[in-house]
Amino acid sequence: MREHGTRARYVNGPDENDQDDKGCRCPRCRKANTDEANKVYREKAYGHWRPFTDAEPVREHLKVLSSHGIKAKRVAQLSGVSSPNVVRIFEGRARRVRKETAEAILAVQPSMDLLTDRARIDGTGTRRRLQALIAVGWSRAKLAEHVGIHRTSLCLVLLGEGVRADTARKVVAAYSALWNQQPPTATVGERRAAAAARREAESRGWPPPAAWDDEWLDLPDDELRAELDRLATAMDDREVYRCHTARYKLKDQSPLVAAGARERTRRMKIQQAA
Repeated sequence: MREHGTRARYVNGPDENDQDDKGCRCPRCRKANTDEANKVYREKAYGHWRPFTDAEPVREHLKVLSSHGIKAKRVAQLSGVSSPNVVRIFEGRARRVRKETAEAILAVQPSMDLLTDRARIDGTGTRRRLQALIAVGWSRAKLAEHVGIHRTSLCLVLLGEGVRADTARKVVAAYSALWNQQPPTATVGERRAAAAARREAESRGWPPPAAWDDEWLDLPDDELRAELDRLATAMDDREVYRCHTARYKLKDQSPLVAAGARERTRRMKIQQAA
């Protein structure tokens, strides 16, 4: 909802009673409208008034927001810009936009907190978090219980590429609570379930939480690979040798260890070809 004390709410509403399609005439919104009018008057008087700017950066920003699941209607709600105007910019039908429109849209930054519950987003980070918890022994049944979704739904998340925003938020919360906690092993059934979870993770190459830096979890695969390769390239020969040993002798599944092992192999091939 548009905030009080803005010209956007004065013009487009909702009004002081939160009724849509009516401009707000509360004292704060009237003042914001007056201040904006005075600013325009001063800029015109000094020959500085440039009300329009290039729409292309705004359109590119809308594409980024859309890729994160924040669609035009949601951008309109968050920015105070009308939905038809947002769509017009997004579709490339506007070559120029008002500066205040551009500033309002550019101020909306990608964040999971801004998404509606049913928005579909990339499931990479969600899958990695669930896989990491399975790697330390959390069974799918226990994870479904902690996340608050049906076990079948959790299995579909592990298989799919997309996920609903509300599910992603629930998994983030569960991961934050469980990443350094061991699963229950009080009964024979719990111990068997934990052992089966670890075996599955090992067979599929799923790293545990300790292998992940938080900033890596949500990176797309190609960006993660590039970042890990960059870090591995900066390692000295002893470090890449230790990574190679950990990877192939100790079966360490850590992403950075795997990158270090690849780097050692690369260096060995260069030495052999010299």
